Formats: sequence, C-alpha cells, structure tokens
Amino acid sequence: MVGETISREEVRSAIEDKLCAHFGVTGAEATDEQIFQATAIVIREIMSRLFLQLVMPEEHRLMVKYLDFANKLINTVPFYLLRCNMDLSAAQTAHDGIFGIE
Repeated sequence: MVGETISREEVRSAIEDKLCAHFGVTGAEATDEQIFQATAIVIREIMSRLFLQLVMPEEHRLMVKYLDFANKLINTVPFYLLRCNMDLSAAQTAHDGIFGIE
C-alpha cells in the first residue's frame, strides 16, 4: 500500500456521496457548480483530517523540518478512514483489516 494513490473510483465515490448528501442529486444530475462544491468539500475533509492532527512548532527552522517530515510521512504511510455501523461484524472486519488478518 505504500506509495499507492487514491483511485479515481474512490474519489468519484466520495464526490457522489457529497452530491447526494448536500444537494440531493447524483453525479449524472449535478451541475458543474455542484460537482465543484462537492469536490471542495471532499478536499477540505481530507486536509482537515491530516492537518488538525499536526502541532506546528513556532520556530521557523523547526517548522521547516517538521513540514518536511510530515510530507515524507504523508507520502509513505497509508492512511485509512474507517466507517463502521454498530454490527459486530463491522468491528471484526476493521480489526482484521488493521492487523492484516484474512
């Protein structure tokens, strides 16, 4: 998984979800503006998940080093967003995925 990018289908699916939730339309029905807005929402959510977890140093020299480290981390470590319902099988699936159990 290291070095892999998000597939077009994953991005398309996330945008479709936002179109439905925010505008009540499908991708085929959406206007260009609605698609743009849904895409912006998806990008904003991704960025907030990553950067809200960073504590930036105040000293410029350390900030540069820290951002370089964060860049390397983001580009080499896979990130996951898990969404589960309350079913026991969802918890088991998440556990198995995290620990590589097939």
